Amino acid sequence: MSVEKVFGPPGSGKTTYLLTMVQQELAAGVHPTHVGYFAFTRKAATEARDRAIQKFPELNGDLDFPWFRTLHSLAYRCLGIGTKDMMSPQHYAEFAKEAGIELAVELGEEEFAIKADHPILNEVNIARIKGKDLRQHYNDSKMEIEWHHFEYVDRAYRHYKETHGLLDFTDLLERVVDEPDRLPRLKALIIDEAQDLSKLNGDSCANSSSAPRRPISQGMTTRRSTPGRAQMSTVSSH
Repeated sequence: MSVEKVFGPPGSGKTTYLLTMVQQELAAGVHPTHVGYFAFTRKAATEARDRAIQKFPELNGDLDFPWFRTLHSLAYRCLGIGTKDMMSPQHYAEFAKEAGIELAVELGEEEFAIKADHPILNEVNIARIKGKDLRQHYNDSKMEIEWHHFEYVDRAYRHYKETHGLLDFTDLLERVVDEPDRLPRLKALIIDEAQDLSKLNGDSCANSSSAPRRPISQGMTTRRSTPGRAQMSTVSSH
């Protein structure tokens, strides 16, 4: 597997370059269901799909491009779960009452993208997506919160989810990393603005590639260059 990295400041045409690569893959005969285009927003992923369809109008946007989406949406689809399996605003309110804390809820652009906004849960989530030991992350964060309270909130949150059989936003990626066979095997894998990938994001991407598995730390495109061999291109903003 070879690796290509493309760097450039905002507005220099990196995303356009990636979309051109999508078109090249389709023109070379790669079926669109074997092409993944992952972005950090649904809007960006949808734009990539729509621009590909403009070049290949015979393709069906809904059926032929199932993997043009966010990474969390990818996990949500591959795990075969529904909103009933996810933490909802009502669940967060019930958990907060049981744990004796106050928290806010943030709604994302997708129906399952619901996050809790609380100082401790925010730090716990950062440790999860970075793949760091929680106590080490706590020490590094220098929070003015006693460890016993920090650990209590984390433990209570995990217990609540386990008791009710629920997942949160980050659980989606952790689950597909633990169950890689649920992910599609892609011949072309494109990640837009992937300099922002966390370790957890990168592991999810690596498990989707038909190339040899490896952690991915920067923006990336994987495409077939020679039979049986994948080429990986990365794109980052600087």
